[in-house]
Amino acid sequence: MPLPPLHVRTPLIESRPLTEALGRPGCRVWLKLENCQPTGSFKIRGIGCMVQRALLADKGCSQVISSSGGNAGLAAAYAAAHSGLPCTVVVPSSTPESMRKRVSAEGAQVLVHGSVWRDAHAKAEELVSATPNSLLVHPYDNPDIWDGHGTLVDEILEPGSGLSSPPSAIVVAVGGGGLLCGIARAFQRRGLYPNLIAAETVGANCLSVAMATGHPVTLPGITSKATSLGASQICSSTWTTVQEFGDKASCVVCTDAEAAAASWRFLEDHHMLTETACGAALSVVYNSRVPETALSNGGDIVVVVCGGRNVTVSQLSELAGLDS
Repeated sequence: MPLPPLHVRTPLIESRPLTEALGRPGCRVWLKLENCQPTGSFKIRGIGCMVQRALLADKGCSQVISSSGGNAGLAAAYAAAHSGLPCTVVVPSSTPESMRKRVSAEGAQVLVHGSVWRDAHAKAEELVSATPNSLLVHPYDNPDIWDGHGTLVDEILEPGSGLSSPPSAIVVAVGGGGLLCGIARAFQRRGLYPNLIAAETVGANCLSVAMATGHPVTLPGITSKATSLGASQICSSTWTTVQEFGDKASCVVCTDAEAAAASWRFLEDHHMLTETACGAALSVVYNSRVPETALSNGGDIVVVVCGGRNVTVSQLSELAGLDS
């Protein structure tokens, strides 16, 4: 018997400020507010789905083990707590103390190992191999996670959502590509191919490099301050899905300053605080960088406000080069 989802249905609202910023007659900008999720980001959709499916599997699930010090780790801790499971979240030393406290507050054990995510993930794999029926929660690379993220599309397309027809384009911030993969696949299952606009920051732009070279690449390092986008390579399924969208798929890369400025402008326009990773998607509209192919026939553009808890107003002000 299916379990009640751990995510909530989030609002889809029309944004007059972003529609005005876009400045194209016949085009309206809508916001899918994933920052309203219980954990502050979209991550709980996919990770909640993954944990619940593990519970319903024949062997069950004895423990959740995550390797993310960011929003994915927070979602794993929340999902485990609300499923009655113990949880260990392995984080690198670079994880801010504030995020470690948030994860601990959800009842998870926080284990610091190594200086980068690869080190933490290797330790998480080691723990899983020593713990029978434990579940390793990858931050983004798992089919159950993609299915969970796809529920976002179900809500966008349902009657009464506000849209009279499927959107002409959807703008999504991309790190490892789990959210993009889940959204794209959910549209594909319905035979729909809207313009798929990926947003990245300079120094964490593995997808744009892959699209330019024609094959996935591994970045030598992450230099972007938008740490939630800090994956050195997109997952292979995301790359395959992007190729299936053909010329309907595009990637827009902004600087950290542009992403932070977009998040700050969004805070002023809608009174909602988001990480600069989310600002990358917002900057596509604020800076009028939506590809012409997505605008030529008018229609609705949906920006996924992916959210994120790893930010404060003062931090965002500093990143945007503004006084708080």
